[in-house]
Amino acid sequence: MIEMEIQGSVGILTLNRLKAYNALSVEMILSLFNTLKAWQHDKKVQAVVIRSASNDVFCAGGDIKALYHYREEPVEQLMVFFEHEYQLDYLLQVYPKPIISLLNGATMGGGVGIGMHNRFAIAGENIVFAMPETAIGLFPDIGSSHLLNQLPNAWRNSVGVFGTRLYLNELLAFGLLHAYIPTASWNAFLKELIETNWSQDPFKDVEHLITKFKQAVGAYQEPCEEFWRFDADSFVQLMKNIDEANTDYFYSLKDAMTKLCPLSMYVTFEKLKLSQGMDLGECLQLDYQLLYHFMSQSDFFEGVRALLIDKDKHPHWSYPDWESIPFSVLQSYFYPKVDLKLNLSMV
Repeated sequence: MIEMEIQGSVGILTLNRLKAYNALSVEMILSLFNTLKAWQHDKKVQAVVIRSASNDVFCAGGDIKALYHYREEPVEQLMVFFEHEYQLDYLLQVYPKPIISLLNGATMGGGVGIGMHNRFAIAGENIVFAMPETAIGLFPDIGSSHLLNQLPNAWRNSVGVFGTRLYLNELLAFGLLHAYIPTASWNAFLKELIETNWSQDPFKDVEHLITKFKQAVGAYQEPCEEFWRFDADSFVQLMKNIDEANTDYFYSLKDAMTKLCPLSMYVTFEKLKLSQGMDLGECLQLDYQLLYHFMSQSDFFEGVRALLIDKDKHPHWSYPDWESIPFSVLQSYFYPKVDLKLNLSMV
C-alpha cells in the first residue's frame, strides 16, 4: 500500500490504496515513518517525494472504518493508531531533508497531516482540502489547528467547525500551499528533481526547481456577502450569527448542520481559539488529549456507523443540540489527563 523507491538521490513514497482513496491504515503510517527515518540517515537520499498512485486523489484521511471495529477495545489501544499518526505528522515538519508532497483531488483529514505539514506542499489544479471530522463525531485533529489558525477567523471557523472545503485559489492565498504546479507537469518536475545536481543546500535546490515549474492562479472569492457571520469570538455568538442569516448559502449550511455532531462543533471552536500561537508539537499534544475523551464516549463510533458502516446518515449524538451541552462537560474535555502525553521525542 506504500511503494518505496529511490531514483537518483530522491526517495519516492507512493500511496497506493486507491479503492479506499488511500485511507491510512496503521501499517501504512508505520511504513511511511520507518522509511523516512531510514532515509533521514541515508546520505544518498537528498530529498523525498510523497505522492499518490493516482492524480485523482491524494488521501481521504485515516482508516476510521477499521478503527470502528475496535470500538469495544480499551481506549489506550485505540490511541495507538493516533499516536503513530501524530508522530509521523510531526516528523514530516521537522525532517532535516526537503519533503515535497504532490497533492491533487481529495486531501482531507489525515491526508492533510501527511501532505501539508512538510516544507514543500505542491498542489495540482483539482485539490480539495477539507477537515470534515465534525460530521463523524470527532474534531479536526492531526495538528490541523496549526494550519487553520493561519486563516482569517471567518474562514477558520467555517472550515474547522463546519467542514467547508477549500480549493486551490484559497489554499494559495492563505499560505497553506507552497506552490501550484499543474499535474500535467508533475512527471517533468519529478524527472528534473531526480536529475538534480545537488548543492550543499538541498532546500535551495528544490526551491529553485519549484520556481521553474510553478504557475500563478487567480484571486479567491468569498462565497457570499454575509461570510463575515463566521467571524465570531464565541461559539454562542457564531451560532447566533448563523441563525439570523437569511441567504441561500446559510439556509443550506443550517440544513447541513443538522447532521453535524453538536459536541464536536463546540469542542472544535474552543480548540481553535485555545491553540492560537501554538506550534505543531503543542497542537498535536492538545489533539491527543482531546482524542482520549472522544475515544471514551460514543459520538465518534456513532458517526462512523451512520456515515460509513450502515450508511443511514442518521447519527444519534450524545447531545441533540449544542444548547443542551452542559458547560461543565465542555470544560472537562480540556482538562489535561496527567498520565497521557504524546511521545514526540523519539521523532
